[in-house]
Amino acid sequence: MKKLYVKLILLFFWAAFWGCKAPSASHTSTGKLKIAVSIAPQGDLLRMLADTLAGVHVIVPEGKNPEVYDPQPQEMQEIADCDAYFYIGDLGFEKAWAKRIGQMNSHLQVFRLMPEHHHHHDEEVCTGGHDPHVWTSPQGIMMLAERMQSALDSLAPEHQADFRHGMEQLRQDIAVLRDSVTQILTSAPSRCFVIYHPSLTGFAEEFGFHQLVIEQDGKEPTPNRLEELIRQAKAEKASVVFIQQEFNGEMARSVAEELGVRISIIRPLAADWSEQILFIANELAQPK
Repeated sequence: MKKLYVKLILLFFWAAFWGCKAPSASHTSTGKLKIAVSIAPQGDLLRMLADTLAGVHVIVPEGKNPEVYDPQPQEMQEIADCDAYFYIGDLGFEKAWAKRIGQMNSHLQVFRLMPEHHHHHDEEVCTGGHDPHVWTSPQGIMMLAERMQSALDSLAPEHQADFRHGMEQLRQDIAVLRDSVTQILTSAPSRCFVIYHPSLTGFAEEFGFHQLVIEQDGKEPTPNRLEELIRQAKAEKASVVFIQQEFNGEMARSVAEELGVRISIIRPLAADWSEQILFIANELAQPK
């Protein structure tokens, strides 16, 4: 309760400060947009699309968990100096802060990139809930890039040709990535994997895998659910247990030991999204 009270007091003072603060210089005076994004993979996409036409500020640092991240006052100051904020939509950080960020900075143009509760076809079966990690598959990256290009076009219509060129190059890169992953996965010993936090739903759907998730709605699984997951993983001959770098791996390690399979630490929040997708593919292709 005390922690909540302190956060509310800080929020009040931040709002009061930014309400009186004059908007920062925009691209109309500097010749360059300054855009805030939630996570590092977005930042990399934005740089590929806009090249030198936009400066990028990533709010959640690599290695921090975006489900629970709380920005500090200096972080909010950086956001206040931006022209726009591109957010994915349903990360824990975004649910708590996206609306507030817009309210605190009237000059800031805020763009939600994915529709509310973007739904993967097999989401309920694989994760037991919603998975907002759309950037962990080539198809998801393409969707994000297309929406970012549209937002950039509205912010700087005079540079639409430049953004279109960036998108064309990115489209080619994503196609090459998809072909590479498809080729790598031809040697996968199983079409099933276990993961602690549901972050590879899009990848599993795109490449024909079954994702079994340990975590249940952000909480540790019940003994019955864990027993069922292990039974199913054995039946489908799951070859690896993934855990995200930002999460405690104790439960995942126990599951991997019970299954007799490898555990692999992945970094889906790293800026180099293409390298991470290739890493995941190569891990799935390894013998059990």
